[in-house]
Amino acid sequence: MDISFLPELDPESSLYSERCATFEAYANQKEKILEWISERFDEEITSQLVNTETEDRKVALSVLGIGSGDGRIELKMLKKLMQRFRLIECTVLEPSAERITSYKKLVEEQKDALTSVTFDWRQELIQDFCKANAGGSKKFHFVNAIHSCYFIPKHDLDFFLKVICGWTEGKVLIMQSAGTSIFLGLQNKFPKTMTLHPNQKFIHGNQILDSLKTLGMHLQTSVLPSECDITSCFENDSTDGKRLLDFFLNVVGCEDNGPPNLLKMIREFLKSEGVSYTRNGRLYAPVPTQVVIASTSKMIPNINK
Repeated sequence: MDISFLPELDPESSLYSERCATFEAYANQKEKILEWISERFDEEITSQLVNTETEDRKVALSVLGIGSGDGRIELKMLKKLMQRFRLIECTVLEPSAERITSYKKLVEEQKDALTSVTFDWRQELIQDFCKANAGGSKKFHFVNAIHSCYFIPKHDLDFFLKVICGWTEGKVLIMQSAGTSIFLGLQNKFPKTMTLHPNQKFIHGNQILDSLKTLGMHLQTSVLPSECDITSCFENDSTDGKRLLDFFLNVVGCEDNGPPNLLKMIREFLKSEGVSYTRNGRLYAPVPTQVVIASTSKMIPNINK
């Protein structure tokens, strides 16, 4: 069913931040990512990165965050990196002014623990930064994109990943919704709900993995299971339920402005066998995260042990 008459959920808007915050409140996705950072980041990333720092020359570890959000996840990674590297420069790309403000507030609250990190906050999309850094003059030792590649036009995905990897002299960490996520399930069931603009089709982890394979990168991949409580999506006039539906479908006003038969079809799908499951009287849908780690061939010699 076509719901293209509903406005798209703009990632730079406060409405997006609001709906994303609601999703994060009902899903344990972020917690699972933070657990992975606590348990796996040092082995998979920190121990594999090396700096150009010597006694005579101090060069900071250069980090690029793509769609860094409120900084909660990125700061966890930076603190891990600080255990090995004395100087870190972090370039933050985040289209939402609201989320940049939250990130800066978090840095201020934790400033005593971040004395060796400098930040360059940029309110822009990766597409904008690609234009500014077209010649690849700025290189990075570590690039992370945590659930942030959804708004890259699908036909440009290969190009942007190639550019990002070209900037990197170390590791690229990408986390994206896995192919079994409810987001992809909704797209497959209602193909026109997430293609309001032809280039905005939902991008999932396997597509990123396939694209990186064509670049000849050394790749590691795994999946982090996580779930979202979608019970409120079935409660009429529930503010949280409305926001969750909007976030799942990438639109504004699905319940308030969509026809009743559309809402009925979406709810029937969400409640169908194999799509969701019940536990302790609550309804849950899977929102697993695919983890992809790409290594470039330009690893810097290890002189900072």
